[in-house]
Amino acid sequence: MKIEQRININAHHVFADASVLYVSSYSHGMVGIFSFNPHSLKMISEFAFYYDANPLIPPCVDESCIYLPSNDGQIIGVDKFSGDTTVSIDLGLMTQLSDIQQSNTHVYVLCGIPITNRNKIDVSNICITANDKKSGKKQFQTRSFSSPIQFSVNGNIWVVDNKTLLKLSDNFDVEHRTSISFNPNFAPLVTDDYVILCSNKGLVEVLDHDLHSIVRLVTGSTSSVGPILCGDIVLWFVHGKLLSIDPETRWSETILKYEFITRSSGFTSGSNIYTTTSTGNFVKIHTQTGHLNEVHIIDQPLDNPTVVDDMAFVNAEGQLHQICLNAS
Repeated sequence: MKIEQRININAHHVFADASVLYVSSYSHGMVGIFSFNPHSLKMISEFAFYYDANPLIPPCVDESCIYLPSNDGQIIGVDKFSGDTTVSIDLGLMTQLSDIQQSNTHVYVLCGIPITNRNKIDVSNICITANDKKSGKKQFQTRSFSSPIQFSVNGNIWVVDNKTLLKLSDNFDVEHRTSISFNPNFAPLVTDDYVILCSNKGLVEVLDHDLHSIVRLVTGSTSSVGPILCGDIVLWFVHGKLLSIDPETRWSETILKYEFITRSSGFTSGSNIYTTTSTGNFVKIHTQTGHLNEVHIIDQPLDNPTVVDDMAFVNAEGQLHQICLNAS
């Protein structure tokens, strides 16, 4: 594993679809979008337009569009390579509070609900909205929840609110609800058979899709980053340990003990998990053997990596670093 290439670019966000790398750059009310071949880093397209983009919330991409949130309650969808606006989603007075999630037909966001004087947003009362990707029109909106909540879109909409897990249909009808033993700090993980909830205090609860509790685990460790799925296995960087949790066997084990501080939940490719550290390292860990390999990028904490095919990309100090995951 090594750094293959570096390019100089002022990137606010780095994101990807299955085969193309994208970079967004914001300056003085102007948005620039650049697309690259992830292997050669040859530029495929670039375009720019005036738009009050929200730099705190990353864009989202599907098979045809890039969705860009604004600072004034809008999300626009632009063609990935031409920059032509294909859809405009108006959230009204509501303020977007979460990253964009999507299905094949809808865009989902967590929003603050306006209070009655119409001048402020009461972020203690929030809802989830679903907007049609083609028309931009709001299709559904949940009832008001008390902040904070966590949600995931995976077949159904899964919402955790005040120690309650809700399973919602596409039109936000409640199919199931159940009480849980703690308030998760991370979005629910959903496999074909299970829903996994985790808190930053190291608590784990596994439920089936009818929301019957299967098992509760106490890892004994805290974490500031959320867990991820590798197939049906949960991998989680908790304080000083990489944990593997199998919902089917209800078994938890430590893959590796480490001394670095992780900066991201990481991502998986093959039998490996990758993450970044507070000391500027990009780390690879084999999930079966616990073997660790790392490459130093820069003397500062690193952003979340972006992966396309067998290449990972880390944005740091005006440079985009390309790392080949299959290199020895």
